[in-house]
Amino acid sequence: MQRVRLSSYGLEVAKYVAEKMPETLNEEIAGKLLTENLRVDFRLPVAGDIYQTCLRHLVKINWIT
Repeated sequence: MQRVRLSSYGLEVAKYVAEKMPETLNEEIAGKLLTENLRVDFRLPVAGDIYQTCLRHLVKINWIT
């Protein structure tokens, strides 16, 4: 059930990240964020930044504590 709830917040979280990190998100970065097996490459600092921004937003909207 948590996965369903999380996916329902997907658009809201994406808009929040785009608003908070407009200079970070571009096509070049987007292409580098994924590994060959389509997983997020957390070796990149920007991937961690995006993750933390998403996490802060989910805490802010009381989805997680």
